Amino acid sequence: MQRKRRQFLVEKRVQGALGVRIALHWLVFLSLSVTVTCVLRMPGKLEYPTLWAGLQAALLEQLASITVLLALLPWFIHDSLKLSNRFAGPMLRLKKAIVQLTNEQEAPPVIFRSGDFWLELADDFNELRGRVLAE
Repeated sequence: MQRKRRQFLVEKRVQGALGVRIALHWLVFLSLSVTVTCVLRMPGKLEYPTLWAGLQAALLEQLASITVLLALLPWFIHDSLKLSNRFAGPMLRLKKAIVQLTNEQEAPPVIFRSGDFWLELADDFNELRGRVLAE
């Protein structure tokens, strides 16, 4: 078993795009949830003098939920990016080994960390590496 990663983001372009996408999806979900909930609560808010006052009251009722969901957003992004290391890290190591092998440099066998995705890909590459080096 190899040691833990030292970097939080190992493939910044891919993982950054993933983090942004998760944040956007989360915010769209939150916006739509609040909108639908407000619309469904409006008939019960007819005692307010204006539509805006009823909408404000419906929003205030959801303030605690909105706050909790917004507070959880960084945790969800962080956890998703940590999980993405399990596929971004192996691809980065594989890419480095392919470049080394292509440039006829010493390309050591590829070993993925325990818990990484695509463990069998390392075995497939190492078999190919052995064939290339044998030629």
